[in-house]
Amino acid sequence: MSTKHQLKRAPTPGKATVLAIGKAFPRQLLHQECLVEGYIRDTKCEDASIKEKLERLCKTTTVKTRYTVMSKEILDKYPELATEGSSTIKQRLEIANPAVVEMAVEASQACIKEWGRAATDITHIIYVSSSEIRLPGGDLYLASQLGLKNDVNRVMLYFLGCYGGVTGLRVAKDIAENNPGSRVLLTTSETTILGFRPPNKARPYDLVGAALFGDGAAAVIIGTDPITCSESPFMELNYAVQQFLPGTQNVIDGHLSEEGINFKLGRDLPQKIEDNIEEFCRKLVSKANLTEFNDLFWAVHPGGPAILNRLENTLKLNNGKLECSRRALMDYGNVSSNTIFYVMEYMKEELKRQGSEEWGLALAFGPGITFEGQKMISVKVDPSSYYRTTAKRGRPPKCNLIRKKPSALDKMTLNQIVSHSKEKAKCKKLKRATVDELYENDDVKHAVMERAKEIQANLSSTFPSFIKCMLPSHVAGGFWLGLAKEFCFKHLPEEDKMLVLEDEEGKKYETKYLVDKVGLSGGWRGFSIAHNLVEGDVCVFHLVKPTKFKVYIVRKKGSEEVDVALGLLKLEASIQEMDCGKSSLSLVAISFLCQLYNFIKNLVQNPPYYGFSMFAETIDKSLENMVCIETTAKSLEEVHPLEIFPENDEKNDPTHSGSNLEPIACHSENDSEELGSEVLDGIRLCDSIIDFKDVTSFEDFNIIVNGLIINSELSKHLQVKYYDLCCSQKSYLHDHLLEGLNCRLVCGIISETINIADAIRAAKLTTPQRNFETWNSTLKSFQGLGMNVGFLSARLEQLMNLSLKSKRYQEARDEQANVQEEKMKLEAKLQEVTEALTRLDGEIRSLEKENADRVEILFREAANAPW
Repeated sequence: MSTKHQLKRAPTPGKATVLAIGKAFPRQLLHQECLVEGYIRDTKCEDASIKEKLERLCKTTTVKTRYTVMSKEILDKYPELATEGSSTIKQRLEIANPAVVEMAVEASQACIKEWGRAATDITHIIYVSSSEIRLPGGDLYLASQLGLKNDVNRVMLYFLGCYGGVTGLRVAKDIAENNPGSRVLLTTSETTILGFRPPNKARPYDLVGAALFGDGAAAVIIGTDPITCSESPFMELNYAVQQFLPGTQNVIDGHLSEEGINFKLGRDLPQKIEDNIEEFCRKLVSKANLTEFNDLFWAVHPGGPAILNRLENTLKLNNGKLECSRRALMDYGNVSSNTIFYVMEYMKEELKRQGSEEWGLALAFGPGITFEGQKMISVKVDPSSYYRTTAKRGRPPKCNLIRKKPSALDKMTLNQIVSHSKEKAKCKKLKRATVDELYENDDVKHAVMERAKEIQANLSSTFPSFIKCMLPSHVAGGFWLGLAKEFCFKHLPEEDKMLVLEDEEGKKYETKYLVDKVGLSGGWRGFSIAHNLVEGDVCVFHLVKPTKFKVYIVRKKGSEEVDVALGLLKLEASIQEMDCGKSSLSLVAISFLCQLYNFIKNLVQNPPYYGFSMFAETIDKSLENMVCIETTAKSLEEVHPLEIFPENDEKNDPTHSGSNLEPIACHSENDSEELGSEVLDGIRLCDSIIDFKDVTSFEDFNIIVNGLIINSELSKHLQVKYYDLCCSQKSYLHDHLLEGLNCRLVCGIISETINIADAIRAAKLTTPQRNFETWNSTLKSFQGLGMNVGFLSARLEQLMNLSLKSKRYQEARDEQANVQEEKMKLEAKLQEVTEALTRLDGEIRSLEKENADRVEILFREAANAPW
């Protein structure tokens, strides 16, 4: 991103800032590739043309996953929701009203937790939703369930549609800036329950909704003049504009009926936006003297890929400018008013990685057609403005809780000053905490420390390491991390220096090491906040270079997740020690490992580890497959302890400042001592990377991973097959694999990709469906790591569908024969019954003709006879 307009400063006094952000979703995770079959089945649609159209729409939306309140349980309870013409508005509201508030509460709680202050400090609440109808509204239920004060000021914004989130930002900005010291909770929550309907050719818009929209909630806290000790602003709201396009009120049309909400989207919506967006954006940026759109960051509501594409082309934006919007659309779909906050969360991460401060725009479009825009600037606060210096050796700087500027203090209320005093008292108390006080009991403490020690034991002993338990002063207040004097004097530089902290994902953070104070100061705060460190967490520091630590984090909460992480480390170690020429992991084992890798990556990036139970199901299924399928891989019981090979330098001494530290290929204990010969004949460094389009023959084809050529790890036969696969896609299939993967794991992935491709070629209609499912699960795991195997997945799904049709055909034939036999039996029975009826009819007619009159005479005689 451009750094042309960098302004490294604290937030502007009196200007509204975004202090925290949170999100929440319902339990049902919907994968786009599963949508069509499920939707057609649930709505009992038998029209093949509708199914084909929905399949096309699902592919063009670019959505991969969404969350939804709708579930099988709901449809079982309310089957009328999937019945055309049913009066269901009552049932829909019974589902939607509590669902949106539940999600709103979860998102708000996540936001308040990130904010770090008490919920009772919230003075205003803005509630945005187009998914509930009732009195009192969701704002009251939200305030009550969050435990807010009963005099909190509430505002409801109903039925604004997709631009509701940005409108909420505008209203929150006005409230915050006109009420000094206020803290505004803005919460949005949406569900598609009100619009869920069976497909109908007369309503093609219903299919668009089914293919594009999702459910969820989001929350942000807005306020001015952040409290330096306890609040961390990341974006300042500068200027807001809203306008509507006259005569376009019918382009996005929605109305409530007995069947729910009916929506209609005009085909000319993208064109209308394209025709007017540049003028609107010029109006937004005019007051900041900004003229080049590519100097801005862009947080755009992703109404759909067509809108993003047209906006990108019209404004001539560089590739990647709308990446955060596209990611949000891919991961969550269009979640109406919430989506802009999912984009902002991705943008927050992006700006943090870039390390620069930039102007940007938040845009959304909705019914009207209404344009809503917010000019913003990312805030990068200089840590020196947060603290007063102190001459006391080894102690962290004190929190400057009350601003020195009289103008800011004059704006504060009595409650705020009291709140500041409490914060200051809290900061002083934090310094007196001990390790034992951080844990509920000795068992918890023992479990956390044991996991940390296990990680440390698995690290290379060539480089020194130490364990550090996070005290309150390390993760709050002054964010000061004191280190052991003995370790520092022995291994760290003898003068103040910038050290690099690298996390498990390879992300690097610079921090200031102060020799006199024996600890880490500036920069440690950023690392702590970025990794959501809390008191009681334990960090394992591994000094892999004279000025670089590799940091491993063990969470106080989430022992199950850490255990899974340790299991992954040991599994990867077993791969390092395997000879790929003689032994390889089975297809299912590698699939299982890849799923573990993706899960651990998600744990690191998205604490506090949502979705663990769902992943446990995947583990159970994978383990079940591993039991059923014979493998040639080593038993997990034979896994050796982890050995991480250090980065090479001249003397293999991390304290030698003149060393030239460069990575070398991973090798096992069985490798030859003649390392130079091994590198030349086997894995070797790559001098230059050749684009695949420049590969003219197999002789030019090299498999490069992490700067290493790993051709030697695969047989010539496999190399040729892999070359053919790459040629079919005109690219290296492994080109976008995650960085840092073990080279032998990559070899295993490539090998199993080739095996699956061969299996697909050799498959027959009689191939068991379970084999197809196993291959498909493995390919999806590889895709999660970045392997380009989508073409194989598509071919596999085609074969699976044909196989299912063949199986269904045979089943239908068998069923037809059974039915035909049953029919014959019934026909024979019917013949018997018919004959019996004919016989009885004749007998009755005979009796009636001969005896009717005589029976009447005999009856009268019997009745009149003397006693």
